Amino acid sequence: NIAIQAAPVPLNPQDPGQKRIGDFTYAGGLALTSDQTSRLHGLSDLKVWPDGRVLMVSDEGDVVEARLAFDAGGGPAGLTAATLVAAGAGFHVIALVGYMLKQAAELSKGA
Repeated sequence: NIAIQAAPVPLNPQDPGQKRIGDFTYAGGLALTSDQTSRLHGLSDLKVWPDGRVLMVSDEGDVVEARLAFDAGGGPAGLTAATLVAAGAGFHVIALVGYMLKQAAELSKGA
């Protein structure tokens, strides 16, 4: 497991209380960091299940699994139970894709 710190990201830094632009309602955003790794960047592929399970893939092929924590208003507050599988030297893309498919299938059971 890996400890991930999360800081809220407002829709509008000049007006942190703003939640809407037209018909769009902002649920919230998080900036993620960890003292245990520098690999939490480029998380551009994200799957979130209704129960808060999250699967993220970075631009470099790293896989992060976690569970979303919510604040009292129902917005995202952080991540718990996070694991990171780094796509390092010798980690073949085929193995990574197989791992991702296996994890996604396990996470989607009952969702």
